[in-house]
Amino acid sequence: MDTIAADLRFAARLLWKSPAFAAVAVLTLALGIGANTAIFSVVDSVLLRPLPFRPGGEVVVLGEQKPCCDFAPTAPANLLDYQRYSGSFEQLAGINPTDCAISRRGGEPTWLQGLQVTPNYFAVFGIPAQLGRTLAAAIDRPGAPGAVVLGDAAWRRHFGADPGVVGTVVLLNGRPHTIVGVMPRRFSLLSRSELWVASPFAAPTPDSDPAGQLVSHRDDNYIRPIGRLRAGVSLEQARSELIAISRRLTQAFPVDNAKKVARLRPLRDWMVGRAGPALWMLLGAVGLILLIACANLANLLLARGTVRRREMALRASLGAGRLRLVRQLLTETVLLGMLGGALGLVLAALGVHLLTVFQPGDLPRLGEVRINPEVLLFTLAASLVAALLAGLAPALRAMRVDLGAALKEGGRGSSGGGQGLRRGLVVAEIGMSLALLIGAGLLIRSFAKLLAVSPGFEPAGVLAADLPLAQDRYPTGQQVIAWTDQLLRRVAALPGVMAAGTVDAVPFGNASTDGDIAIAGWPKPRAGEGIDAQRRIAGGDYFRAMRIPLLRGRAFDGRDTASSAPVVIVNESLARYAWPGQDPIGKRLRWEDAEPWLTVVGVVGNLHMFSLDEKPTLDTYRPLRQRPIHAFTLVVRRAGDPLALAAQLRQEVLGLDREQPIARLDLLSAKLDASLAQRRFQMLLIGSLALLALALASVGVYGVMSYAVVQRTQEIGVRLALGAPRRQVVALVLRGAMKMTALGIGAGIAGSLIFGRWVDALLYGIHSRDLVVYALGCGVLVAMALVAAYLPARRASAIDPAVSLRAE
Repeated sequence: MDTIAADLRFAARLLWKSPAFAAVAVLTLALGIGANTAIFSVVDSVLLRPLPFRPGGEVVVLGEQKPCCDFAPTAPANLLDYQRYSGSFEQLAGINPTDCAISRRGGEPTWLQGLQVTPNYFAVFGIPAQLGRTLAAAIDRPGAPGAVVLGDAAWRRHFGADPGVVGTVVLLNGRPHTIVGVMPRRFSLLSRSELWVASPFAAPTPDSDPAGQLVSHRDDNYIRPIGRLRAGVSLEQARSELIAISRRLTQAFPVDNAKKVARLRPLRDWMVGRAGPALWMLLGAVGLILLIACANLANLLLARGTVRRREMALRASLGAGRLRLVRQLLTETVLLGMLGGALGLVLAALGVHLLTVFQPGDLPRLGEVRINPEVLLFTLAASLVAALLAGLAPALRAMRVDLGAALKEGGRGSSGGGQGLRRGLVVAEIGMSLALLIGAGLLIRSFAKLLAVSPGFEPAGVLAADLPLAQDRYPTGQQVIAWTDQLLRRVAALPGVMAAGTVDAVPFGNASTDGDIAIAGWPKPRAGEGIDAQRRIAGGDYFRAMRIPLLRGRAFDGRDTASSAPVVIVNESLARYAWPGQDPIGKRLRWEDAEPWLTVVGVVGNLHMFSLDEKPTLDTYRPLRQRPIHAFTLVVRRAGDPLALAAQLRQEVLGLDREQPIARLDLLSAKLDASLAQRRFQMLLIGSLALLALALASVGVYGVMSYAVVQRTQEIGVRLALGAPRRQVVALVLRGAMKMTALGIGAGIAGSLIFGRWVDALLYGIHSRDLVVYALGCGVLVAMALVAAYLPARRASAIDPAVSLRAE
């Protein structure tokens, strides 16, 4: 220990005597270590840290693969059959997102994001309530008084963290419910839900028959099953069992279940979604940054080691063994690593703060990101590894010091050995920088392609207001229609309003309903041959408010009432699919077997409903007056700033019903922007890392070329003395830089081609071998190398031959 302490004190004195070298070395390492620590802290929180459940079987999410989507929700009746026939689950629950207006009697309602759940939902996770109880199947069944469980945030924000809140009666969407419990904060992090209520299909138990309508009606897919596997049951075993059950359901219900195949995903994978591969890619990118920083530090140490050759030789001649010299050099680099790690932690803390501020809102658990003990251990390991990697080459060179040659050099400096190694390190830096530049370029080009996609409507200038009507105050469809008509008339009369309408599912917003439709004239669909289409309900002047183009026929108008012939509008994709080469106006289709045939009166343009990178769905629209619903979104197009309409809109709603809140107000442009947030976040982060890599590589090129000029001062002086033009000297230096750059570009291209397939999943409209991106990346690197080498080249051309020759 005394020896180690003495080595550290000696290393500290040496670094104190070379403050410029120490500052550059520590900052170089700090940038690499800080970036790695910040990204690792995110990866640790989102992907590695265990979810806060009780131990036991794995928690999984169940979905159904269909032609329209890969992991769709299921029908309530299918969930009940999965519960009944599956033996792989300890618990299998169902969830359905719901937005709730909650208020005390006589108070102003507040909008909360919630979930309808089966009572066994909480047993899946094994997290007890911090106050009261969770839902219970024996108590909270349909027909029983309504029960609601609050999240910790809603309890604190809306009930002042009152410990006596359990037992309080509140109005939930106008219906009385009793607060039976409050969940701890860590539970809300799973779904960001603020409250939970018992689902209306929760009553049937595995040994009882559900309501007949649930058995026969299996095409209304809105339930997301989530369950805990029994201890010892693997994901593959459960998946095989569910596939077998879904096949039996296909045989029993060949129309509604024909195209559905059960699938399972671990809950973490479902929560993270596309962000998982992106985070691993980011961790790999910052790993390259750290390697580039190590290469830069190694170059600095090699250059310094060359200057210190005489010192090393003198110490060796006085009795210091070669291993002792190596240990001393490694001690110096480890000290640099620790200092770089300490500064890197500061930079990482700043980086984590920026990540949590600017992160996309759909990345789960990012609020849990902290510089925790695991992250500190990672930083320590990264600092040591970086220091050892950077100091290994200089230390090995120290073992090969020629004492006689080094002592004969006297004060002249060095012989310039090791130039090939330094150039090799810069070649590696350039290759890694090019790989990052190409990755950033691919994401930028992909994002540009995505921005060029038309969503099918014009989001600018549209305000969307979610309005759930309480069923106890508006029990009949006629009451819903009357209330909605009054609201639309009032809103249309507001200053600046150009058009207003309603829809049950706004693009990039709340989820829509899909199901099979029947086409008149087509044979009854056999298994797997039905048409899966989106079912939407629109009212007022919805299409004009959204500026969805009307391609044929007409929009809904006053002719479409509850007593008139039922009509439907389809989108262009469905029209071409169902009636290729025919005029779809006057054709008929049907949503459900028990419902009337619907006559097509119009064809509208296609929409990107969920994201711009998914192809448009097959869409059908029915008029609100013929299919009234209680929950819808009011869309209003206004000239100028639509947010200026928000206060007036609230007044008009409250003027019709003092207990009716506007659940949420959003700009459609903001919804579209939010759908791109994750891709934008990835692009900006990788782009920033690529710029950092480029800067570090340019420093490496500059350092090597500067050192080469110093080492070749006598040679350059001789060339100039013999009449070589100064521009020839500039070209000589630049040519050396271009050789390194060419080798680095070759290595970078090879690496990008090898690992490009990992990037393909994150791209849209291009592939990972896009020639434009590769060409631009190479061009940027060549320009960087020329700029970095130009200053040393100019310095070389300004050498005075007489001075350089006298110095030798």
